[in-house]
Amino acid sequence: YDCMDDHAGFDSNAADMLASEDELIRASDLTVVTSRRLRERVADHARVVVDVPNACAYEHFATARRGGEEPVAPGAEARRPVIGYFGAISAWFDFDLLRHAVRSHPEWDFVLIGSTWGAPDHADLLAAANVRFLGELPYDELPRHLATFDVATIPFCLTPLILATSPVKFYEYLAAGKPVVASRLPELE
Repeated sequence: YDCMDDHAGFDSNAADMLASEDELIRASDLTVVTSRRLRERVADHARVVVDVPNACAYEHFATARRGGEEPVAPGAEARRPVIGYFGAISAWFDFDLLRHAVRSHPEWDFVLIGSTWGAPDHADLLAAANVRFLGELPYDELPRHLATFDVATIPFCLTPLILATSPVKFYEYLAAGKPVVASRLPELE
């Protein structure tokens, strides 16, 4: 069983699904986990547990190193810094942190890529002049957008779900050579 998330942390999962997962763990010859917290969660009822940290398709995201920077002509207005994020934007996304950054830095552009299914109300951010929600985009398009980020972010609330997360996007951002600002996630320490 490939255990990548603490499924109890998703609001959409019911008790019977979680019981089914526990049965799957007990029945599996091997359970693979991506974080220390997931190991702790499954250790009591897994036969064998192996830690396999997340990674990414390096070559796919390394292409972002070779694009996205448009030269600014002499005398032209400088390009505004782009603070970016891609991935699911849901209940665990720290909208309050984003609001604070957006208000504190109107001179920065915030670009968010991903589905907002399950997200709390964020109409104020949709209306903000320096915020763009691009929606969910095809995987093949992500490096092109990542190339335009000056800083890549992982602004997550520290919920039980997130504390057990090893975000793949961290490795994708690093493959592109981007500086990353993230919430203090145990797997990133």
